[in-house]
Amino acid sequence: MRTSHALLPVLLTALLLPAPVAAETAAEAIARGDAAWARRADGQVAGSAAAAPIAEAVGACEAALGLDPASLEAHWKLVRALWFQGEYATSGDERRQAVFARGREAGAEVSAGAAGSVRGG
Repeated sequence: MRTSHALLPVLLTALLLPAPVAAETAAEAIARGDAAWARRADGQVAGSAAAAPIAEAVGACEAALGLDPASLEAHWKLVRALWFQGEYATSGDERRQAVFARGREAGAEVSAGAAGSVRGG
């Protein structure tokens, strides 16, 4: 009987711990990015967008690419989000140019991937 009492704290601890959260899939990250993209105009003032919604969209696309680097959808949505971020949610020429450069890099990655898949590699 003592053995079952010794297990009681272990069992109670296991019951009280939160259940493990399933890892996000690329599709879920893309959906999260889509939701953020839909909010991109929230908080805009005089043609300038608030930084948070589009930053969330960029982060979600990058997360999706981390999960599925071959995702064409995540690539084009990242390029689109970076363009919007640079055009409407970033101030200062140097910072804007850095965002646009990131967009060009992302576009080049998807172009190189598409060319490789067309060639069969």
